[in-house]
Amino acid sequence: MFKLKNLAKGTLSTQLLSGGGTFSLQSGEGAKFPDTGSGNVFVGVFWSVSFASPEGDSNAEFVTAYRTSGDAFSVTRAQEGTSDHQWEVGDNFSLVASSAVFSELNETKVTKATTSSDNAIVRFDGTDGDAVQNSGVFIGDDNTLAVNGPNTTVSVNGSNVTGGLGVWVDDGGTNKAGIGIGKADSTSASAGATYYGARSRGTLASPEIIEDDDLMTSVIGLGYDGSTFRLGSRINHEVDGTPGSADMPGRITFHTTADGATVTTERMRIDKSGNVGIGTTSPAQKLDIASGNVRIDTTTGATPYGIIYKGSDRFIHNFNYGLNGGGITTTGQNTFIGINAGNFTMGSMATASSSCFVQYGYRSEYFDFQHDRVSELRDRAVRPLPPTRQGIRTLR
Repeated sequence: MFKLKNLAKGTLSTQLLSGGGTFSLQSGEGAKFPDTGSGNVFVGVFWSVSFASPEGDSNAEFVTAYRTSGDAFSVTRAQEGTSDHQWEVGDNFSLVASSAVFSELNETKVTKATTSSDNAIVRFDGTDGDAVQNSGVFIGDDNTLAVNGPNTTVSVNGSNVTGGLGVWVDDGGTNKAGIGIGKADSTSASAGATYYGARSRGTLASPEIIEDDDLMTSVIGLGYDGSTFRLGSRINHEVDGTPGSADMPGRITFHTTADGATVTTERMRIDKSGNVGIGTTSPAQKLDIASGNVRIDTTTGATPYGIIYKGSDRFIHNFNYGLNGGGITTTGQNTFIGINAGNFTMGSMATASSSCFVQYGYRSEYFDFQHDRVSELRDRAVRPLPPTRQGIRTLR
């Protein structure tokens, strides 16, 4: 990339013969030009001291040059359609933004070299002979944008995947995010920073409607296994039905990779109806669990854990809560079903509103039904069973 510097102009202190490759300027004038080194090439022009500017000199010669040290330069002669001439002491030399400089910019290649104080690199369309850089911002000729890396390609399960945007962070800690999205807005509580993932069929120029089961957006977690990045988890946003005008049914599916595997398996989904399925892809209720169990915590001391509520009332729980105005009791592994441990219990005393009570133990010799059923019990007898069947009561 040609270097530029404002007001870089000097006069020759040595003669430059036709075909010559080096020259020097007057003392101190070299500092007006780009830094020394072959990586700091610029476009310059020679013209005679007899003319105020190169436009008036028909023998003006365009060259490419770089400063070798102090006021000394190395030069490549006769550039951009001009001819090699002999230049004398006192003739003019200046850095210019010539057509070659603008042509290079127009080829969409810009590189800002890395220094100890400035590590920003912007590169377009390949290296074109420049040293390959591994940090900065890169815009490729395939319309990809890479930040802090030369490309947007990553190896996943042994196969290369190229994204439109790649952000690479080599930080060694947790204080730097790969991508940050921020927004300031005082107009609405819902106007937060938003990530969009949009999908269509067809092309960007001519998008077409997507179809049932199409993947709209996926968020994927990858981990390096020593040789390649492997799938660890993913969250998919998919079409859940036939879409149409102003109609886009959707679902979210959650996937994890099992121990010893390299591909993810769906574990849970929320479908278009709001039903949650765990272990099933067709949840029929608000919570549908297949091929597995549900575990809830147990009550410890006076802490009411392990409760399933019906509205605001405890409906299924494993402790006796508020019996006859009392507090929580946790004796045994009891299960209570009903509003506030009311309608059906097994293994402990029921409340007065219960409809059925079964007590293990030979001395429990009664049933406690709701009041509108008491009359039906008067004509029935409770028959104790032999000791071998203690704990069971029947109605005859």
